[in-house]
Amino acid sequence: MVRITESAVRAILNIMARKGLDNTEYALDIRIIDGIAGVGFTREKDGIVRMFHDLAVNIDPRVMQQNMYLDFGEVDGKQGIIFKEK
Repeated sequence: MVRITESAVRAILNIMARKGLDNTEYALDIRIIDGIAGVGFTREKDGIVRMFHDLAVNIDPRVMQQNMYLDFGEVDGKQGIIFKEK
């Protein structure tokens, strides 16, 4: 099952707000495109939709969700969303 930390949710919602994306209309989209994982924002909620606080996440059923965590962190002085396995 995918888990997203509260700090990652806040960071994603902040990005959505800066881009003018209403979090009640758009979802974070995690999907497989031509065999490669892709992350973006979508209005179409056609996968497995899960809510994390005020953030809807649309997950392609082909994405392995077991032990997947999204966190907000810093690496080499750059901040961003980190995918990790626990």
